[in-house]
Amino acid sequence: MRIAREAKRAPIQNLKHVISVSPVLDPGKATDRIENSYYIHRYFLNKWRRSLRKKQTLFPDLYDFSDILPLNSIRKITDALIERYSNLKSTDDYFKGYTLVDGDLNQVAVPTTLVIAEDDPIIAIEEFNNLQLNSETTLLIQHYGGHNGFITGFSLESWYEAWLLALFDDIVYGENDESKT
Repeated sequence: MRIAREAKRAPIQNLKHVISVSPVLDPGKATDRIENSYYIHRYFLNKWRRSLRKKQTLFPDLYDFSDILPLNSIRKITDALIERYSNLKSTDDYFKGYTLVDGDLNQVAVPTTLVIAEDDPIIAIEEFNNLQLNSETTLLIQHYGGHNGFITGFSLESWYEAWLLALFDDIVYGENDESKT
C-alpha cells in the first residue's frame, strides 16, 4: 500500500494495478493483536525465526541473530532488529513508515484493490471504517477469510488467486481481447 501511496509522487513505469490482501494499516495494533493470540503469536514467531535463521545462514558476515532468536515476543524481536540494523530511533518510528490512516491513501494514483475480511484476527475491520479512499481504490470486504486465508471449498484453495489471474489477464490483454482464449 505504501507503493500505491507513493506512486503519485514517484510514478512507477508500467504499474497498472496494486493489490493488497489483508493490508496492515496500523502495524502497532496488528503486532499487539498477534502478541495477544497464542496460536497466531506462535505461528508468526516460528515463521519469523525460520526466516531470520535462513538470512543468517545466507549472509553470515552481515547477520548474527543468536541473541535475538530466543526472544519470545514479536515486539521485542522488532525492537532488537530496529536497534541493531536500522538508523531509526525506535520501533514506533519504523511503524510510522508503514501506518496508513486518515488520508494516507486518498491520493492513490494507480488502480488499487484492498481485499479484507471481517473476521481477520490481526486487522480489525473497524480500522477500514474511517479510511479515506479515492475513486482509484476499491475495498473488497469478505465476511470470512481470516488473515490472508480466503479459503474456498474443501480443496483449501484461495478464491482470490483465480480472481487475481483474471484481473491481470484483463489488465494485460484487455477484457474483450480474443487472444487470451
